[in-house]
Amino acid sequence: MRALNKKANQTRAAGAAWIRLEDDGALWPRTPFAVSSLSDKIDTLVDVLDGFFAEHRHVLGVVLTSVTGRAADPRSPSILCHAQLVVSTHSLFMCAAADVTVDRVRALVKQNPLESLTHEYKEKYSPSLVKSVAAMANSYGGLIVVGINDKPDADDRFVGVSEDAVTQVASGCHTRLEPPWEPEILVLPLPEKTGRYLLVIRVFSAIAPRPVLLDGAAPIRLNGRNATADRMRLAQLFSEVPQRATWAAPLPVPQLASAHSRMDALFILRSGLRSPVGPAAGWQPLSERAVRDLGDALEESSLTQTLRGWSRDVGMTEASRSFHRRGLNRARRVRLVRSGLSDLVDVVLELELPETYGAPASELTLTLDIVAATELREQTNWVSSNSDADQGSWRLSVLRLRSLVTVLLAALVDPNVVNAVAGIAGVDPVVLPQPPSLAFRSKPDVKDLLETEGLTSMIDRGGSHGADAVSNPAYDLRERRDLDAQVDDWLAQIGLDAGLLGMERLLDQPGLPPSLR
Repeated sequence: MRALNKKANQTRAAGAAWIRLEDDGALWPRTPFAVSSLSDKIDTLVDVLDGFFAEHRHVLGVVLTSVTGRAADPRSPSILCHAQLVVSTHSLFMCAAADVTVDRVRALVKQNPLESLTHEYKEKYSPSLVKSVAAMANSYGGLIVVGINDKPDADDRFVGVSEDAVTQVASGCHTRLEPPWEPEILVLPLPEKTGRYLLVIRVFSAIAPRPVLLDGAAPIRLNGRNATADRMRLAQLFSEVPQRATWAAPLPVPQLASAHSRMDALFILRSGLRSPVGPAAGWQPLSERAVRDLGDALEESSLTQTLRGWSRDVGMTEASRSFHRRGLNRARRVRLVRSGLSDLVDVVLELELPETYGAPASELTLTLDIVAATELREQTNWVSSNSDADQGSWRLSVLRLRSLVTVLLAALVDPNVVNAVAGIAGVDPVVLPQPPSLAFRSKPDVKDLLETEGLTSMIDRGGSHGADAVSNPAYDLRERRDLDAQVDDWLAQIGLDAGLLGMERLLDQPGLPPSLR
């Protein structure tokens, strides 16, 4: 357990992690555990991991590999993946209705026992439930689970409701809300209680009318409670049009020629965030302290740590300066830059609020770019060489590209980065949307940029210099498994858009769980 706790503390800053343990006796020398069989070790770990996960909630699972098993068949190591079921409000909110199950609701209640800005528990139907529906519709949306005792210390929180509760909720919303409006209501039978059900009510603010009134007032959602909109907020609600939230739209596409005046860009990866902003954002310049906190959070993220590690691996000089302002910076626009790999790779953050002071700020836009210089192709100790091509030819390995996309995305959902951005936007971190898109631009044809071993070029495929991909809203990118799945989806799109087949097979390498590639 000392080894597990040490690794958990070391990975806490990553936001989400798997821990891998090698079954070679080194972690447990001269102890009964060290000499016990693999199956006994697995049983022992399973007995203690529930408490371990409760203490280290960022750890998604523990993988135990057997050296003996690997020696017998390197492609099929004996692996234990004892992982907690990680469920968030976002994952239940955005997944397909068929994927909302009682087990996932149980996991949500266990991991989030208290109510928040975007989720609420109700033991039964009451008039206050209709007010919560209106408040979430007028704010950021959310989940209401009916049939859950709202007291966290209750012996049995899953009390369930009768089937009539569905009619009560639908009728209450239709008759009391103005205009009449009903959220999505999902009915889940409780297997251990005959005739009792959980109601999962999903309130999508992007499609709700504006505003949703109750008794002539517009409820809004605060952290764990409801309130009434003041005149300014009410006027803003009347001016809004129900539509797809602008912060879910793809980010601006980067251009190779203008991406970075300091270097001749070889390729660019861009993701970022669009965030709603609080009322104060319309009246204040960007705080120097808040911007510094954001730079510090990025400096400690997995993105920067990965660049440092790669610099050490290949003997390159690491950047002497952390994230700092460079280029066009204004009162409501910030540009932070950090260099790595002997100044051949730059990480560039740009954050912008609408320029007009005193006007309601609709959204904050943040882009985070990884920009590689053309000189990087000369560093064959970092990129993959192609021995069949002419001397000096080079290729960027698909797995290296995957690592870059992974750490880029992981930095944007890092809790410290999220908190820093939410502080600048003046909103609760729980409502900060996830990265909406990935843009990839390559100066050479993608086929000439990537190591194509294992990939097949389509006949008459045409040229490709990148791809624009959007995020799957059903993924909760704070969960490592969902993040890995999203990255693999994006790489598959990059391959197909470039006319290359086999990307999925290449990423699905045997011997490692997806989250440990």
